[in-house]
Amino acid sequence: VSLLMLEELEVEAVSVTLPLVCAVFIASLLQFNVGYNIGVMNPSEVVAFPGHTTLMWSIAVSAFCVGAPFGSAVAGRWADESGRRGALLLTTWLFLVGGLVQTVAPTLPVVVVARAIIGVASGASTVLVPIYLGELAPPNLRGVIGTMTQFSLNTGILAADILGFPFVNKKLWRCLYLMVSIMGAIPLLLRPFLLESPRWLLGRDARSEEARFAIKKLRGFRYDEEVETEVEHYVDAMRSQSMVSKDGGKRNAMAELFSDKKVRLLLVSSLVLQVANQLSGLLFPYMDKYLGPYSFGPFTAVLLLTFLYAWIFLPETQGTTPAELQTELVRKNAGVTYHNMDIEGMSSSLPHLPLKTGNEWADAFVALAEEEGLV
Repeated sequence: VSLLMLEELEVEAVSVTLPLVCAVFIASLLQFNVGYNIGVMNPSEVVAFPGHTTLMWSIAVSAFCVGAPFGSAVAGRWADESGRRGALLLTTWLFLVGGLVQTVAPTLPVVVVARAIIGVASGASTVLVPIYLGELAPPNLRGVIGTMTQFSLNTGILAADILGFPFVNKKLWRCLYLMVSIMGAIPLLLRPFLLESPRWLLGRDARSEEARFAIKKLRGFRYDEEVETEVEHYVDAMRSQSMVSKDGGKRNAMAELFSDKKVRLLLVSSLVLQVANQLSGLLFPYMDKYLGPYSFGPFTAVLLLTFLYAWIFLPETQGTTPAELQTELVRKNAGVTYHNMDIEGMSSSLPHLPLKTGNEWADAFVALAEEEGLV
């Protein structure tokens, strides 16, 4: 038993492999493109389509936001039917087409159509990239790889502003829009290095050889036993998720999130933080225009309300172990059930054992072994 536990711990201590880096890089390019398209309209406004009205330009900019909800709504179905890899490549094609249409657009209304197409791609990317990275990442790198979604998006916004310096002139401003297609073409050219998600493959067929090949490449395993251990981790996680989902029947997932009081607090907290993030940035230029030196007032109010909400409802995560975070959640939300799991009851039933090694994963296996009477 001890040897088996040590083998499982070695599986968790996965090194960074070249196939993993390539897959993360290619997927992150899509989020980079999202950020780039958020910012690219700002520098080009002064030279693109001379004589355009503020209303028409505003419509062109906001068409991105009109297309994004449609992309996010269908992305889940794409991911389930075509696979994570297939859905990402489809999204890349939308970036490529939208970028080309925007580049050659003779009038601003054509740009509106292109921005809507790019918005669909951006909405889909915002859903697909975190799913793909989360399913590819080994446990010890999940936090680092997970940050690539937001990091790539913000880097894309910065890149759009930087490229504005050489390209914002009457001759080269269309190059800013061409970059959208160029960045869309790169993932298509590198698609042989974009491995399919092992989780999706195993969900369709637990005996999938393609899934085992992907795991071996991504994790850098040398032995089939290591691969099979990782396969068991994937299959067990999917089995647990399937058991939880059966309790909820076949209701619409989005409707269930809003109607089920068991998860409503978590959903509302996510929405509050995202809305506050947008209000703090997007509305500030308009507030500064109309309120002048008093624009700090609404800005401060948003930050203060967000701070109070986080202080009252959200637990601290920095420097805490999962057990400590769970205890804090129980303290703040005693009696509340999340995802059909009674957190308070689970917390009281967990074995409260002292840390043995200082390694969180090792301690978890020791606690499990002691609970089952194996050691």
